[in-house]
Amino acid sequence: MQMIRAGLLLALLLGLSLCRADWINLTGAETAPNIAEIYVMDDHIRLVFEVYIGNLDRFNELVPDAWLAEADTSRPSLEERMRSFASECFKFVIETGEVLPARLELVEPRLRVDRKSPFAGMINPLTRQRVPEAPADKRVLYAEVVYPFTRKPEQLTMVPPLDEKGIADVTIGFIAYHKSVPVIDFRYLGQAAKLNLDWQDPWYSRFDNPNLKRHHKSALMSFLYVEPYEVRHEILTRVKDLETWMELGLRDPEYIEIDELEPLKQRIGEFLLGRNPVRIDGATVKPILDRSNYVKVGLSGIQLLEKPKRLEVSTAIVGVIITYLTSDLPREVTVDWELFNDQIERIPATCRSSKLIRS
Repeated sequence: MQMIRAGLLLALLLGLSLCRADWINLTGAETAPNIAEIYVMDDHIRLVFEVYIGNLDRFNELVPDAWLAEADTSRPSLEERMRSFASECFKFVIETGEVLPARLELVEPRLRVDRKSPFAGMINPLTRQRVPEAPADKRVLYAEVVYPFTRKPEQLTMVPPLDEKGIADVTIGFIAYHKSVPVIDFRYLGQAAKLNLDWQDPWYSRFDNPNLKRHHKSALMSFLYVEPYEVRHEILTRVKDLETWMELGLRDPEYIEIDELEPLKQRIGEFLLGRNPVRIDGATVKPILDRSNYVKVGLSGIQLLEKPKRLEVSTAIVGVIITYLTSDLPREVTVDWELFNDQIERIPATCRSSKLIRS
């Protein structure tokens, strides 16, 4: 058994608060002029592309003939333009060197999605650079482009339009998903980027570039909240990881059907209730299952799933809150963490305590 100890004694005596601010993306990539959302599915890649009105000339292949002020009989056909787009503008290359073909499924004028960035226009305290703001002109060309493949690639290289130095010649903010798992938070696609795909468990798909990653990279996380009359242990875990320790009892090993959501969530809560014991001031305290919910890793952190829907076992995440009642503010809280396996060797743990002023 390995142990994670929440060392709160000194901090509580000093009246300090062990708090970590909620994560906010400071790259500004979500406000870039051009936005690419990339979804790697079982037999295709879907590119959802918002092209800034000022960059339409760089992505002219996507512009419909009907949008041109004057008819151009010399303009290549849509099929020819998409061949050019797939090979020169927005390219996806698999490990064999094959460049995937592209098919335009939808194109229309829209206003850009408002991806709120609370620090847009402010100075990033880490880089001392101003966090970019979204363009004032919200008009975009909205396009959905599909790149089909016949076998699942092991690697996928994403190549934006490049200059002679191999640097993107337009500014593109992007986010990539492997199936329903976000592989990164919003980042800039400033050059070719290689993605290693784990088809057995998309959670572990990774870019070669260490700067291209998501903030919530761990599949299992622990949060400990200490207050004057209550200690809460909040656990985030993927359903798939729990297969190591409990029988899920699902009809389909790959999916959780809607009618299975509630009973599975209850079983997970009851399972975790008897694991990872918490001691408060040296004494074992009876745990109370407060609640459990299905959640997702979104652009702004952990978000509740509001509506029941069929979930993939490999990507479904459950949040469980276990409460321990106390008579006062504890001086020391210890968690003995028991759940480790070959993939999960370390558990990120966050401890937060209420600021206490004693009379």
